[in-house]
Amino acid sequence: MLRCGLLGGRLGHSYSPAIHAMLGDYEYRLCEKTPEEVGRFLTGGAFDGLNVTIPYKKDVIPYCAELSDTARAIGAVNTLVRRA
Repeated sequence: MLRCGLLGGRLGHSYSPAIHAMLGDYEYRLCEKTPEEVGRFLTGGAFDGLNVTIPYKKDVIPYCAELSDTARAIGAVNTLVRRA
């Protein structure tokens, strides 16, 4: 089963898990991380895909092997996909 989620700071207000439960058959978790935890979380490999919200849209860039032209142009990332 795919392991997906939302990466951010405070996420208790998010409806994302309920929305994704209606969209498909995959795990979708809220991944609340402090700035100090983000790097360890991203390199730990416990996800297949993530949506990224404020305040980490710029902080995830150094962990990306590739960036879309749009992400590069705006200097921010909204979605991460783990590839082999």
